[in-house]
Amino acid sequence: MSSSTFALSSSSASDRSYASNVGMAARAFLAALLAVKPVAAAVPRPISLRERARARAKLLRMADEYEALCPNLSKELQFFASNC
Repeated sequence: MSSSTFALSSSSASDRSYASNVGMAARAFLAALLAVKPVAAAVPRPISLRERARARAKLLRMADEYEALCPNLSKELQFFASNC
């Protein structure tokens, strides 16, 4: 939350002009935008050997399915599996 406050003049809210209201709204909006702290980047968790083996097996199964239909895709999937 922002701790910014704006001091209002002695005039009541009905005496302020449209431009004054828009200006105050713009300042409040900008203060709210700048007050937000960025979220820390999520740290990726390490992948276990079991998960890698599952991913490799899945890619190789997909490669087998596409061998007759699209040999180039099959070779690419095999390459991905070899680097997994």
